[in-house]
Amino acid sequence: MCRSSEGIFVRIVGWIYEQIRLRKLSLEFRRLSSNLLNSTDDTADINLSRFLKFINGNELISESFRIKYQVSIMILKNAMILALLIGLIILRQ
Repeated sequence: MCRSSEGIFVRIVGWIYEQIRLRKLSLEFRRLSSNLLNSTDDTADINLSRFLKFINGNELISESFRIKYQVSIMILKNAMILALLIGLIILRQ
């Protein structure tokens, strides 16, 4: 094999490995979230702790949740500011 073929081969193997890793991650996330959603009163605590442990233990997922949470908080704050401004405008009339 020549050098360029080796480089392409290494990239393909790396891409395949990454796809397998993401597939396993997706399957585990769906399994744990399904267990959490289908919890009973008796199993809710353990299923929640397993789900949170998985999320906190995975940088890709925890970062995604953190970003979406921050965006949600920012939207909520902006909505509250807008509501206050509208309330002030109504009071001034």
